[in-house]
Amino acid sequence: MSKKLHRLELKGWLSEYCDARTLDFAVYSPYHMRIMDGGYTVFDVWTTGRYYVLTTDYFELNPNVRISERGGEKGLLPRDKKELFEWLDRLFYAAGMEE
Repeated sequence: MSKKLHRLELKGWLSEYCDARTLDFAVYSPYHMRIMDGGYTVFDVWTTGRYYVLTTDYFELNPNVRISERGGEKGLLPRDKKELFEWLDRLFYAAGMEE
């Protein structure tokens, strides 16, 4: 059985990201966290670096821009802090970036 590697810096980075952007940050366990923006985007992340986008609602945020919704998306987060913050901005603010 392989042992999972945990990225212990993620909790601090995600907390910093949310504080700077007034997003909600919840810690459900030492390994599981969630970022929410008031109901339009809900994003789960684990200290292993894996993520799951529960839902996005870009259409509700900006009906004039056609963006593919990302609900159900799974993957691995970028390992670099700057790249991670840019990646999260594209997730949470896509509806405003496309105009």
